[in-house]
Amino acid sequence: MFVSATHIISLLGMSTLLQFASGRIEPDYDNRLTADDINAALLGEPVGENQVQISSWFNAAAANVNAVIMGYVAKFELTELQINSSPLPSIATDLMWYELSNNPGDELLARKSAALKMLDKINAGTIQIKKPIPKSHGTMRTVKPTSNFDWSRF
Repeated sequence: MFVSATHIISLLGMSTLLQFASGRIEPDYDNRLTADDINAALLGEPVGENQVQISSWFNAAAANVNAVIMGYVAKFELTELQINSSPLPSIATDLMWYELSNNPGDELLARKSAALKMLDKINAGTIQIKKPIPKSHGTMRTVKPTSNFDWSRF
């Protein structure tokens, strides 16, 4: 929903994804991971053992990121167009970078922390991703207050 494989590939690059995948997936010395494996696993139909492992690794990370973001923005009931025009895809990218990395360092922890702070701001309403629905429609009617005080004597 929030994570797109093509966006992640174009942003992180094949070499970075290949490094991450090589660190996470069991090494098979007879059949090494290649950029073609990552491309086929994420954009096509996984065929070999390496591609199936890459696909399941990426899908597990995407499910984690989608669940985190959905926890913050579920109350907004966003459409796909609103999601794409909001800062949520870039937040998802920062969280995916952290999820996919095999040894997150200070830079990746800072990215994750900044992304979670942005989600907090969206949840609090500081950053609005959807126009607020008006609370009432039409004119506002007031009712004369009832009181035991005699205004005519005063």
